[in-house]
Amino acid sequence: GDAMLTITGPSEVRYSKRWGSKRRPYDEAYVPKQTLQIFAAKAGTSTLTVSRDGKKLYEQKLELPAGLSVVDYDLVVNNNSVKQLQRLMAKQGEKGEVKKADDDRYYLTAGEYTVTLSQLSHTASHTITIKAPR
Repeated sequence: GDAMLTITGPSEVRYSKRWGSKRRPYDEAYVPKQTLQIFAAKAGTSTLTVSRDGKKLYEQKLELPAGLSVVDYDLVVNNNSVKQLQRLMAKQGEKGEVKKADDDRYYLTAGEYTVTLSQLSHTASHTITIKAPR
């Protein structure tokens, strides 16, 4: 890896239909928050992307401090990438639909995802596998 930039975090998460759900409209949604640990040798803007089979499903700009920091990622898909995820699932012969949750967000489905952090010419990546529900 690149010593200038590193990213680590959970490597396996069990999928749940409850992601993004609310018991009552005013409740906080149940969110599968994953904490990613990041080390950047230099402070600056970086981009966090989440992809599957090379297709980008989520992107977020981060202002990283020099040194260690943590970033929470809720296993969500950008709204404009929902169809992309649906196509990837269909290709793999996976059942199910990417549905909007109660909190108006879309969550990743079971599969293997690559979380990539890039800052200037440096990149670091981490794999998160979302396991099918039991």
